[in-house]
Amino acid sequence: MVDKKDAAIAILCVTSILCLGLYSNSAQEANRLKGGMRELEDDYDKLARVRTSLEENYSELRTEKEELEGQITILKNEKSRLEGKLRATEASLRTLQITHYTLLNDYDYLKQAYSLECELRIGNSLESYYDGLRESLGPTGSMYWWTQPEKNIWQIQVEFAANLAQHDLWRISWPSLETDYEKLTGENSYETAWNKLTKIASFIGVLKYDSPETKISKILIFLHENISYEGEVNDVFLAPIETLGYKSGDCDDYSILAAVLLEYYDIDAAIGFFKNDKNEYHAMVLVNLIDLKGYRYWYYEDLTDIGLEEGIWIKIEPQTTLDNQGGEWVGEWNLLVAKELEQID
Repeated sequence: MVDKKDAAIAILCVTSILCLGLYSNSAQEANRLKGGMRELEDDYDKLARVRTSLEENYSELRTEKEELEGQITILKNEKSRLEGKLRATEASLRTLQITHYTLLNDYDYLKQAYSLECELRIGNSLESYYDGLRESLGPTGSMYWWTQPEKNIWQIQVEFAANLAQHDLWRISWPSLETDYEKLTGENSYETAWNKLTKIASFIGVLKYDSPETKISKILIFLHENISYEGEVNDVFLAPIETLGYKSGDCDDYSILAAVLLEYYDIDAAIGFFKNDKNEYHAMVLVNLIDLKGYRYWYYEDLTDIGLEEGIWIKIEPQTTLDNQGGEWVGEWNLLVAKELEQID
C-alpha cells in the first residue's frame, strides 16, 4: 500500500509541476502581451505623429485655402472690374464705330459736294457767250419784239427761255456768236454746255429704270438742295449752266434749268409763264404725262391751242419738292404762254 504521506508528496509535486507549467505559460503570455503592448504603443505613437502631421497639414491647407479664397475674392472683384471695363470699352468701340461711319459718310458727302462744286463752276469763255447773246437779243430775248407783230412779248420771251434750255441740250445755237466762241475755245458753246450738264446730271442719282415720278422727285430734290432763290435788279434769263454755276436764280431761271434736267432724263417738258389774280407773274414748268402716281397735282387736259403737243400737261413748281405740287399756291397761277422743248433727232 502506498503511504499517504508519499501520496501527498506526489500530489504536491504534480501540482507544483502543473503550477510551474502554468506560471511559465502565463509568463510567456505576459511577455507576449507586453510585446503586443509595446507594438500598440509604437503604433499609437506613430498614429499620434501622423495625426500631428495631419493636423499641421490641415492647418496649413486651411490657411492656404483661406488665402486662396481671399485671392479668389480679389480675382472675382478684378473680373467684375475688368468685365465692367470691357463693357465700357465695347460701348466706346460702338460709339467710335458709329463716329467712324459718320465721318466716312461725311467725308463721302463732302467729297461729292466738292466734286459737284467744281463741276458747277462756269468758265469765263462760256459766260461771255451768254453775255454776248443777251447783249444781242436783250436780257429776256425780247429786244426786238416789235419785229414779230404776230407774237406778244410774253411769247417771244418764253421762246427765248426755251431756246436757252435747248442750247445747253445741244439742240440749237446762235451762229453769229458760235464762230467767235469756236475760235476762242476750239469747240462749240453748246458742246461745252452739254458736257458740263452731263457731268452735273450724274450727281442727281436718276437710274435707268426709274419711274417718271421718281425722276421728277430726284430732280426737284437736287434743285432744292443746290439752288437757292435770288431776285434780280433787272430781269435776266439765265442759261441752265449759268444758274448751276451761280447756284441761285429767280423763277424763270429755275424753270429753264428744271426743263433742261427733265428733258435730259426723257420727260417732255415745257416752260410756262403764269399770272395770278393779284396781277403777279411767275414761271414754272409743265410736263407731258398722264399722271403723277401717288401725288396730288394741277394739270391741263389740253394745251394744243397755245402750241403744245396733245395730252395732259402737269404743272411743276421747280422751287419745291414733288410732295407739294398739289398745294393751293401752285393752283392759283393761270397760264399765259408756254413753249415746249422740241425733240431734235
